[in-house]
Amino acid sequence: MANLTQLQVNALLLEKDGPGQSDGPVKAPKPAKVYDFRRPDKFSKDQLSTLAQVHDDFGQKAANELSARVGFQPQPMRITLESTDQMLWKQYVEDLQLKEQLPAYLAVYQAPEFGPDARFLIEIDLPLVKGLVDRLLGGAGLLGPREAPTPIEAPLIIRNIMDPLGAALKEAWGRVAEISPFMDPDKTNPAYQPNGLRVAAQTDVVVVMKLKVAYEVGRLEGGSPRTVQSHISVCIPHSTLEPVLDKLSAATLWETKSKEPDLSIRQDLTSSLQAVEIPLTAILGGVELPVDALAGLKPGDIIRFAERIDHPVRLTIMDRAVAWATPGRVGDRVAVRLLTPLQQLMEA
Repeated sequence: MANLTQLQVNALLLEKDGPGQSDGPVKAPKPAKVYDFRRPDKFSKDQLSTLAQVHDDFGQKAANELSARVGFQPQPMRITLESTDQMLWKQYVEDLQLKEQLPAYLAVYQAPEFGPDARFLIEIDLPLVKGLVDRLLGGAGLLGPREAPTPIEAPLIIRNIMDPLGAALKEAWGRVAEISPFMDPDKTNPAYQPNGLRVAAQTDVVVVMKLKVAYEVGRLEGGSPRTVQSHISVCIPHSTLEPVLDKLSAATLWETKSKEPDLSIRQDLTSSLQAVEIPLTAILGGVELPVDALAGLKPGDIIRFAERIDHPVRLTIMDRAVAWATPGRVGDRVAVRLLTPLQQLMEA
């Protein structure tokens, strides 16, 4: 086999690629994909989608937990997932520092099931913390000033806000992995500054779930609800989730496991509910009186109701009508006899 010189090789290539010798239309080059080396993508789209579903569930459970603790009934809080992003830890810290000198209430939770150093962060806007404490103490729950909690408020926040959030996280994560998160008091920053927290290294990748919080604080003049809004975020380092990355998939999330019902738990719950006392009120009637007439009432005066004595009375539980009944007596006690099933009445 004869050896070709470089000039002969070049001539052959020119002859093949010359005019009229192309094998087909020239394809346009593929556009270059931009890759930011300062923000590496360690979580796949499937993993981010699974984390979004888990923390959307967390928002619903957290809303129920906080509403029960703080007192948002019968209109509970609403906590919905807004975004799920991955970024460097230092970028997350910089975003927090853009707010004010006291950016947020920051609490570090440990997850021992993921490893001895597995930690994640829950961040709550300080005005929201103040508003929840105000509601807990009997106020309307308006967003408060961006101030650090007082020594009296601090234990109330841990017991009535942070502990319920940990319980909601445990329940939401149960669909992927069993965890028992608890707040680390030594890692919760007393100055509310993120630089003092050692959750991750500066260049570590974290995933951040931001949730919107909304609840009613009364009514406007026109009767429409007055709603305030704030936010909560959950920040989890990639190193914390490494033991369960293979479980962060839609297949794992929606996998159903058949379990035999625990009848003993149902019996215990039924026994506990049967022992709960619920106040039942019978409303005999009502009348509107001017303030002057009300102030002039004295013993012996008679107030005439619109209802007749033989008309049914309305039974209410927690200010909600549930049934009609007729008044009467059982021995020496005043009693009522049910006329309709115990179901909420349709208001006319």
